[in-house]
Amino acid sequence: MLGTNTAIFARDEYQKDAGNLCHNHLIFAVNTSTVNGNSERFIQDLIRTSVLEVAKTNDDIQRLLANGLLKSIDEITEVTARASIILRHNCDDQYKVRIRPGEGPENFRCRKLHSVSDCPDPATYNYVSIPYKYQESTLDILKVIDMYISPVDDGDLQARGKCTHAYFEPNRHTVPCNVNDDSNMSPVIVDFLMLSNQCKMHKHLIIQMVLQNMYANTLPSLTKETM
Repeated sequence: MLGTNTAIFARDEYQKDAGNLCHNHLIFAVNTSTVNGNSERFIQDLIRTSVLEVAKTNDDIQRLLANGLLKSIDEITEVTARASIILRHNCDDQYKVRIRPGEGPENFRCRKLHSVSDCPDPATYNYVSIPYKYQESTLDILKVIDMYISPVDDGDLQARGKCTHAYFEPNRHTVPCNVNDDSNMSPVIVDFLMLSNQCKMHKHLIIQMVLQNMYANTLPSLTKETM
């Protein structure tokens, strides 16, 4: 369903503040020629960025009920309330990046893109270019192997060259978000959130159980011993 994986990078993150949950950052590259329309829509719709749309359709609710990730429809209210607390993004100094000299707040911005205001169109799926700045030594190597084209005006410090391999021209996937949601919610896969609401478990076990629900015929079953 997900197509052929060509690269993967994942990092566990445990932050010092007690209110921040441990979580993963994951980059998963898929060969798009192996993905059909249904698969692409499935991948796109895994992520939610709005508290108001944690479970946004009747299909969501029926699937979560069938997989045991939701005990009853009434539980949606509890899950939504919890998401509003633990997934709401409140920016502090550790999330900020400098954008110009100086110490005032105007010289910094939040690293996290806002789910609505930083999205070209919050009503649709988007792929937003990430303006990553590479070290000159990296660009020199890429240029030698014909993977980087220098900007036309080398004297323009703001001009960007062009990398010829997609790995070096990253995009951020943004998903439709309810424009009335003011939580700036951290992106979440709804199945992970539902399972964590049911029980307190190590996050890697949660991931394994969610994947087993998605691909019941391809993963080994969990036993009481593994849990």
